[in-house]
Amino acid sequence: MPLSAVTYNVLASAYIRRAWYPRTSPLVLDPAWRVPALVQHVANFKADLICLQEVEPETFAALRISLGEAGLAGQYASKGAQRPDGLAIFYRREKLALASTRVLAYADGMGAEPDSGYIALIMFLRWSGALIGVVDTHLMWDSPDAPDSARVGLR
Repeated sequence: MPLSAVTYNVLASAYIRRAWYPRTSPLVLDPAWRVPALVQHVANFKADLICLQEVEPETFAALRISLGEAGLAGQYASKGAQRPDGLAIFYRREKLALASTRVLAYADGMGAEPDSGYIALIMFLRWSGALIGVVDTHLMWDSPDAPDSARVGLR
């Protein structure tokens, strides 16, 4: 039985700065318009497994309703360090069964700084008699000119 999967960064509303999107209509950046449009866009993937990054709790709630009606169940995990977003994994219930879920918080401060709050959402699912592991994560971006010792993504 084939399995389709997609991963997508939804861009948390909390991270939108109008100055970063000067050629984008303000309507498109407004969460009142954007979140329902995002929910419809994600539902149109029609995938069996959907991994999402930068998901805020209210966005997850809207996705859970819409995708639930389409036969998908979902799990959510919030980032730490007072970040406003997290990760979500949705899976099609007719093909996949949840075996277990775990959240891994990255210990990336290396003792010199606080940890970033970034996480991995790990799920084990039963599919066609096999156990498969799915990991959804969102890594911190580092400037290309940052020295390796300062790159959080390498830690």
